[in-house]
Amino acid sequence: MEKNFYQEIYDRFMMPWRYSAFVSYFVFIVIFFGGCGVFISIWDSYKSCWYEKYKIAQNIATYFMAIIAASVVDLNLSTSIKNIASLIINSIALLGIAFLLFLLTYSTKSSFAFLPAISGLIISLCVWILANADNEKLSDQSFYKKMRGNDIGHGNNWS
Repeated sequence: MEKNFYQEIYDRFMMPWRYSAFVSYFVFIVIFFGGCGVFISIWDSYKSCWYEKYKIAQNIATYFMAIIAASVVDLNLSTSIKNIASLIINSIALLGIAFLLFLLTYSTKSSFAFLPAISGLIISLCVWILANADNEKLSDQSFYKKMRGNDIGHGNNWS
């Protein structure tokens, strides 16, 4: 039986969490190292001008736009998704929503700028997870298959 779009997205979202390489990459590379600019702006605001904390929200917005733009392209180029028409329509809609949240964050010069910034960050991280759910480079299982020769690749047909 064919899965509908929402079932497929749910399964795709839940699938990669069993791989420690995926979780480590997501936490340490995407969030920690990718978010260094945000962490630096928090530190800078704390040390100098805490009254301009909306600038932290602006840095979060810049961060989430970079994540979602790359993730939407990667997701739309994925060949493993069955409901491709729904995916394209919904990913473009999410990209549009993220852009509106980006503009809203930059137009708000108060602490309320954090509302659209954090909303956009959550959306972009979810799209990143969906885009990288089947990334073989982030799967310990595919690495071990290649090491054992269970993968189609160099040397499999040698006698």
